[in-house]
Amino acid sequence: MYCANCGKENGDGVVFCANCGKSPNEAAVTTVDKINRVERVTLSGGIIGAFVTNARSALEVKMWALNAEGWKCRQVIPEHSLNGFKMLLQLLVLICTLFLWTFEPGYLLLLEKDK
Repeated sequence: MYCANCGKENGDGVVFCANCGKSPNEAAVTTVDKINRVERVTLSGGIIGAFVTNARSALEVKMWALNAEGWKCRQVIPEHSLNGFKMLLQLLVLICTLFLWTFEPGYLLLLEKDK
């Protein structure tokens, strides 16, 4: 008979595993007491973005709102993309809006919260 908890072989009819001390018939129970979430903070570019979007304040506002819901920020990752299609699309949007607005890479927030 193999232990369901640690996988070691035991004799037939044993009550406790010789390796881990648990009942060989009980499976190990693993509980996860945290949940994770990823949030994106987007920024604006162009003339409007230069006057309206501030990266620091955008991050602070988003983090304050998420902290009020019980989320804790574990990591902030700058979103950089070397994708040629995305860069071309950004340039096209900027030209079509007469240099007033385009989307910019922002930040990814990795969050965690107790269940």
